[in-house]
This record gives sequence, structure tokens and C-alpha cells, in this order.
Amino acid sequence: MNSKVPFSERDRTDKPASLYAATKKAGEEIAHTYNHIHELTITGLRFFKVYGPWGRPDMAYLFFTKDILKGKSIPIFKGPNHGTVARDFTYIDDIVKGCLGSLDPAEKNTGSGGKKKGPT
Repeated sequence: MNSKVPFSERDRTDKPASLYAATKKAGEEIAHTYNHIHELTITGLRFFKVYGPWGRPDMAYLFFTKDILKGKSIPIFKGPNHGTVARDFTYIDDIVKGCLGSLDPAEKNTGSGGKKKGPT
């Protein structure tokens, strides 16, 4: 199990720590195999904490926003070794732009700012 914080997209993922993580890894392996058999370029997209109009009412950002507007404090959790923990939220319009950008193999990897390794 990889417990390194912060993590990188280059970190090993061969020992998922949860069933959810295992399904993501299985999906990657299926895509890799399909690519190998059929010689098709495949791009996987993962969305993390998407917010915007018609968003889920049980998302943390809604609770945080409501509490902040009421003058209440929001909980701050400590990470490993009592370090600070940050969480990203992505606006739906940015998700749409990322999906459209993923169709162009020359577009940037939105996760790291680096170039994707797709066909030229």
C-alpha cells in the first residue's frame, strides 16, 4: 500500500489500498490490454470533487460554504505526521474543457502541467 503524502502520478499503483482503488486499477489494466490487442490510443479521465450548478447536495464544499456564510468555522484535519492536508475541487466547466482537450493528444495533462505521451 502506498501511503506517501503528497503522492505523484508517477507513484506505483500495483497494490491498491481499497476496493474503489482496485476498480480504478482494473480499468487501467483493461484499457492497456485493449490498446495492446487493438492498437488504439486510450485516454482515461478521472474526476475529483466536481462542483457547479446541479451539484450533489452532500458534497463537502457546500457544507463549508454554508458554514462560512453563517460565520461558523469549518473543520481542519491534519494529515500524516500532523501536516496540513489540501483538497482540490474542480468546477464543471473545467471538467468539460479537460474532456474536450483530452481528444487532442498534444494537449497538456491537466493533472501535472506536463505533456501527455500520446501519438504525434
